[in-house]
Amino acid sequence: MKIYCSALTFLWILGSGISTEEATYNVPDRESITGSNLDSDLVDVLIKTSGKSESLSAMSFVLKTSNVVSERAGIIAAKVTKKDMEELKSDPNVGNLEVDQMAYVLDDTAGHDRKLYNVLADVMNEDTPYGIPMVLEDMDFWKELGTPSGSIKVCVADTGYDLGHEDLPSGSDVDGTDSPSNGAWDSDGHGHGSHCSGTVAGLGDNNKGVVGVIPDNMGDKFQLLIGKALNSAGSGDWASVLEAIEHCIDQGAKVISLSLGGGGYSSIHDEFYENHYNNNDILFVAAAGNGGNSAFGYPASYKSLMSVAAIDSNKNKASFSQYNDQVEISAPGVLVKSSLPDDKYASYSGTSMATPHVAGVAGLLWMYFPECKNYQIRNVLLATAEDLGDNGCDTKYGFGLVQAKKAYELLSQSNCTGNLAFGALNQDAPVGGCDQYDPNSSISPSTQNPAPVSPTTPYPTHIAPTPYPTHVAPTMYPTAAVPTPYPTDIPPTTCGVKGDPCTKHSQCCGGKCNLKKNFCRK
Repeated sequence: MKIYCSALTFLWILGSGISTEEATYNVPDRESITGSNLDSDLVDVLIKTSGKSESLSAMSFVLKTSNVVSERAGIIAAKVTKKDMEELKSDPNVGNLEVDQMAYVLDDTAGHDRKLYNVLADVMNEDTPYGIPMVLEDMDFWKELGTPSGSIKVCVADTGYDLGHEDLPSGSDVDGTDSPSNGAWDSDGHGHGSHCSGTVAGLGDNNKGVVGVIPDNMGDKFQLLIGKALNSAGSGDWASVLEAIEHCIDQGAKVISLSLGGGGYSSIHDEFYENHYNNNDILFVAAAGNGGNSAFGYPASYKSLMSVAAIDSNKNKASFSQYNDQVEISAPGVLVKSSLPDDKYASYSGTSMATPHVAGVAGLLWMYFPECKNYQIRNVLLATAEDLGDNGCDTKYGFGLVQAKKAYELLSQSNCTGNLAFGALNQDAPVGGCDQYDPNSSISPSTQNPAPVSPTTPYPTHIAPTPYPTHVAPTMYPTAAVPTPYPTDIPPTTCGVKGDPCTKHSQCCGGKCNLKKNFCRK
């Protein structure tokens, strides 16, 4: 028997009638249940092995009811007694152990309203949902670009996929991996996964259904991957979600779209995402949440993921969309029309619907600029987003509405090399939200080889003015230029420490300034 950890998907209850202010799916607000307090009671847990080479096999052997969720990350899901759980904490093979939370879906109410909602049924002629031109800006621009130089695989980790749908990719243009607990990837008994897939890759120019962000296989350069993360009820456990993500990455996915969530913070999950972000160049895009409050939703609020808020056709924040300092970007998420199983279509609302818009744009850009790193694609989306709400990045919209054409144009100027105009701060230690990108920065990523710095460009105070390798003759400045290496308002040998005032990251020794409250974070 294979046991997995628990999870919550973003399943929102649709109220009576069709409202632009109600998310189609909602996470029930319930506390975690771990059973009674007897030592013999079984508990679902996630175990992160200690990292030793023999740890994974040793733990898999000891745990009789277990499943290896991620061999690469050393994560095992298991069912153990409460007494054994305490003993496992002292096992040298265990690096971390966490109790899982239960997942709930309100099937009776949500299922009834969803059935009524789906009688919007077939789209007789091809329709372009309002969100597609909102994020692409100019549909003809993309049609005229021609075949991209690179290739990309975008993964939708959700309830599965209706293979054979008249308006979704088929054949070699789509692939996936089955789940031991949730079933076949090419079956979607719920519809949520097919709906999200349609937003990413609904086929264009076929006089059927809808159009997605990436409406064709781009000369065999684009492939849609499906992660069977959730079951036909629209719920699942977190081990299944992490396992589905792992399978997508094994198949070559670079962008992972996660229109799901639930539960609280998990250090095991946080480390899982950050490891793939930092070491495997994976870009995660996730739904901020549909609670309509400032609570953090997971996995979107982990710093290695882009948290996506939802807006309507008038570019106003959806009332259900979460708002907090981890929200990075916005996309259409109110009454978004897309595909459902059995060649049907419907309009759903939720941050779930906003997420595949951003994931699709990220994949589209990466095909044309394959030399870019994940943090560069992430930050160019933030740099070129259309500002909404308060001036600058805010908790409701993040940096604003994702804009594909503007991002393409900025990348065309820099091609992800040299002194990037959008300065990818914290690329080795992502922070997420408004602090992920500093629009006033001109700092080049540490992994690049920037062009020589202009003699009038000030140096950060914590970096000595030795911009050239030691084997190059020390002729740093043109003879006609007066060297002014430091800002005049900051002493040349000092930098701010935690709590000191600042207006930009370079004024802090740790390179991190709280740009909202103007003090050094470290």
